Amino acid sequence: MKLIVKSPVWDDLREIGQRIATDNPGAAERFFAATRGAFDLLARHPGIGRLRSFSLAGVRSWAVPGFPNHLIFYLPTQVEVQILCGAAWRPRFAERLGGAA
Repeated sequence: MKLIVKSPVWDDLREIGQRIATDNPGAAERFFAATRGAFDLLARHPGIGRLRSFSLAGVRSWAVPGFPNHLIFYLPTQVEVQILCGAAWRPRFAERLGGAA
């Protein structure tokens, strides 16, 4: 399935990676590799994530492997998987997606 990564996601992931790298550069590299792997997995198996309750129906989340506090929010459609947000879970990301977790 086609994978679409929304523009703010790259900013989110860069910010998270920089925070991780401050304490552990190797962990930051693992985080980026795990995120890429998760994107590939979601493109192949879009229904595996947890269904969330946002104003945008059908949004799911998946934890970055090895980084359980870092979630990828995505929307599977008939033809693509849209990556909407990559985040260390915080209420502001729920607000960006229009609702509660």
